[in-house]
Amino acid sequence: MNEAESRARSVVRLIVLSLPLLAYNCPSLCYQAARAADGVESAEMHQETPTKHLAADVVSVSPTKDTGRWKLQDISVGWIGRNVTLLMLVQEAYHVDGAHLLNLPAWARSDHYDMDAKVAAADVAVFSQMSYDQHRVLLQDVLADRFKLSVHIESQERPVYALVVARGGAKLGKPRPDQWCAQPAQQGRTLFVQARAGLMSVECIRMSGLADVLSRGNDRPVIDKTGISGFYNVDLRWMPEADAAKAQAVSSSTEESGPSLFTALQEQLGLRLDPQKGPIPFLVIDRVEPPSAN
Repeated sequence: MNEAESRARSVVRLIVLSLPLLAYNCPSLCYQAARAADGVESAEMHQETPTKHLAADVVSVSPTKDTGRWKLQDISVGWIGRNVTLLMLVQEAYHVDGAHLLNLPAWARSDHYDMDAKVAAADVAVFSQMSYDQHRVLLQDVLADRFKLSVHIESQERPVYALVVARGGAKLGKPRPDQWCAQPAQQGRTLFVQARAGLMSVECIRMSGLADVLSRGNDRPVIDKTGISGFYNVDLRWMPEADAAKAQAVSSSTEESGPSLFTALQEQLGLRLDPQKGPIPFLVIDRVEPPSAN
């Protein structure tokens, strides 16, 4: 890897990881459950074992010393966390939001910690080339070791939206030919060029990732059932419900309020949200303790 590629990867990591831990009303586990419901076997449905399982060589977890801003970052030598709660760590390690965690004790949401987990110097080169999902396995191991965390997944039937192709076909353009999207250090990541209420401009996103993003702030989880594979660049603009209500209050013209998310998806991307019921996985905490001393 040349210096330019290395800098590009670092920029993507910083951009993505600097985003706040927004609520994932339907994490990637929803995609796994949908695949199971359709009878499709996927390696993602099980905890995938990396080609080489690397354990952290040095781990430090202690009560936080800085009550200011928090950060949790996947770095080339492991993980670093500052002023983070166990809830944040579990969310990152298992790609799940707080609404889909069961039996989490109150202290796991209120107590803050500083954490460092680094692989041995001899393993840095291998670790830096592993995928994000493989990095998360190391973080899961740290939680099991220091917090005695053990979990299992159970599904419950809940209302969902299925992301499907609208009549007339998808309007996504061609899949990205850039192989960089599929490189190990980039897997599982999406580069948010712009992301705010009513605007989403992203690169290197799968349809399962788009479903995850659409779940945020929605009234029910979104499951990818488009059947579309590959990476895409997506630009979507819509009028958030709150803004639309304000626009209606000052004008009787519906044309000025802009399209709803449902309309924008169909008109701009050729996709639609279909109300259904589906299995929603929950991460159940079987055991957890405050961290052991360093």
